[in-house]
Amino acid sequence: MPPFGTLNYIKIGPRGTLEPSGILHTSREDIDELIRYLSDPAQNKLAIHCHGGLVSEESGFATARAMTTVYAAAGAHPVTFIWETGFLETVKDNLNTITQTELFKKLLALALKHAMKALGFTIPGKGPGQPMSLAEIQARLASGAPFEEFDAGARGAGAIRTEVELDEAFPEIREEVSEDVEADLEIDTLLIEEAPETPLFNRGTVAVSETEKAKGVVTSAKLALALAKIVYRITKRYIRKHDHGFYPTVVEEILREFYLADLGQWVWGNMKEKAGQMWLSCDGLAGNAIHGARYFLEQLCDLQRRRDDLVIDLVGHSAGSIVICQMFRAAADANLPIKIRNVIFMAPACSSKLFLQEIVHASGRFERFRMFTMSDAFECKNFLVPLVYTRSLLYLISGALDGADDESVAGLDRFLQTHPPFGDPEQQEIDAFLGVPGGDCLVLSKTPEDAPRGKPCTAERHQDFDENGPMQDSLIFLISQ
Repeated sequence: MPPFGTLNYIKIGPRGTLEPSGILHTSREDIDELIRYLSDPAQNKLAIHCHGGLVSEESGFATARAMTTVYAAAGAHPVTFIWETGFLETVKDNLNTITQTELFKKLLALALKHAMKALGFTIPGKGPGQPMSLAEIQARLASGAPFEEFDAGARGAGAIRTEVELDEAFPEIREEVSEDVEADLEIDTLLIEEAPETPLFNRGTVAVSETEKAKGVVTSAKLALALAKIVYRITKRYIRKHDHGFYPTVVEEILREFYLADLGQWVWGNMKEKAGQMWLSCDGLAGNAIHGARYFLEQLCDLQRRRDDLVIDLVGHSAGSIVICQMFRAAADANLPIKIRNVIFMAPACSSKLFLQEIVHASGRFERFRMFTMSDAFECKNFLVPLVYTRSLLYLISGALDGADDESVAGLDRFLQTHPPFGDPEQQEIDAFLGVPGGDCLVLSKTPEDAPRGKPCTAERHQDFDENGPMQDSLIFLISQ
């Protein structure tokens, strides 16, 4: 194999094109040269790697270089799609900035206090129905995993009340929240001085009209109503068993109501859009304006028609699974006859709906499928931002970034269950495809030390899959066959 270089990656630029951005650049001529290299009869295996989203060009390049060694050890020529999709550090920085404001701390404490009461569970050390004070809540928030010990009690309490009873109780919830907000002398000051300066704060939730929103005029009455709605949604999620744990659920609902309308679309929405744009048609386009992934796919299909011995494996980590699903969709829509042997997903961030459509319902597109992902116990310990969001990135996608309050994500173990509320017909199809429980297509990390070859994986964090030694050994085994 030649030294690592342009034969080992395709850099996708703005809007899925080959337009230059950053330091790296792939041209149409680079792709043509790659196809010529793969035309050599000695090159009979190709491994295409799609790294996760929310990474920088530098990180994507580092992944491409590292995975080149892995796939070369399996006897395959490695090609990685490097696609810039916004940075995970940007998400973390925004969350840190938001949550360090006094306004967020106030909103969080109020939401926690009233959610505890709405759920109706007994607080350790308190009498029945006696709430925690805001000072007690603030003290709890300083712990490493705030309110983690409340999870079991909250779930038990959530089963006591029905949705009808919750609807009937909403006026009381709203009144109690309003009383607390009106009694807090700091809130009006924070709304006037801090809210306009807080990144991504949606003033529309606390402005009486569009005119006042434009002027930056906000009111505590609107804030109280928004908080009451948050408490209502938290309680309903518990009733429906769609919570993500007490503290993470409260944080998700505050972010969805007050902050993430823009961030969710800008980061996650744009990333999903780019995963589709890179496969758009190149008709009528020339030079750097062509969509790089689509051009490569067309040339690869043409090469496979001439060389039916060329074996192609696809590997996608996190949002790379979305890229692969979109590739299959584009190939089917354009009647491009790509033949794939292995499809391997690592902690896939694609929605279960997309996974069902493009993988489960179209399993004739490939010969074998395997998903490596973390058990729910590790997802819950993989704190995205300690003290701020105490769940994994996939949990945040499910609970906030994708716009829903518990969006089913293919790589989240919590959805691979047969009991309510997860056993709907679509999930049953996914479970049957994966062979849940105990099927050959699904591997939950961490695996036992004596796991068969092709299955070991010991990743304990979402970001570890590319770098995990046993996971890399499993990739080498699967691709070398």
